[in-house]
Amino acid sequence: MKIVSLLLIVLLSCSSIKPTHTKMTFVFVEFQKAMLQGNCEKLVGLSSFPIEGDAGLYRLIDEDEPWAKMEKYNYEIPKELLLENCKLLDSVELLVLKQFDFTTLESDTGILFDNCIYKANIYLAEDKSYFHWSVGCVELKDQDIGEYSMIFTFRLIDGEYRLKVIHGAG
Repeated sequence: MKIVSLLLIVLLSCSSIKPTHTKMTFVFVEFQKAMLQGNCEKLVGLSSFPIEGDAGLYRLIDEDEPWAKMEKYNYEIPKELLLENCKLLDSVELLVLKQFDFTTLESDTGILFDNCIYKANIYLAEDKSYFHWSVGCVELKDQDIGEYSMIFTFRLIDGEYRLKVIHGAG
């Protein structure tokens, strides 16, 4: 009887896991690996094009005056550009991504760099139609710099979460 009860509890707890949450977990872990390894092909496979948002595009264009090229791309990231360069995060943001603990859905204490604490956060929409992962300077230790975040939005498209928007805020 105890074994049957235990088995029933295990089965019920497994059935309460939402498939979209499992999909979100898988996609985020794959995104994390792709970003940390600089694997542009894997990141392209997780994305839906064009990727909206000028903040991500700005990071990919390695020029002193990127505005003309950004206008050429209509302020969106095309697949070809992301295949060539997928360095969307700077070195501190990559460290935050590396320490990000998905099981608690937050970064630990953050990383102190250049008088700011950098942290990450993840948010799953109530209707599970999208999730955001954000990283940035969230707590100033000095007023010389400003707070900001890079926000990566993964939308549920044809049953799969795809990177669709990269915004900057701050």
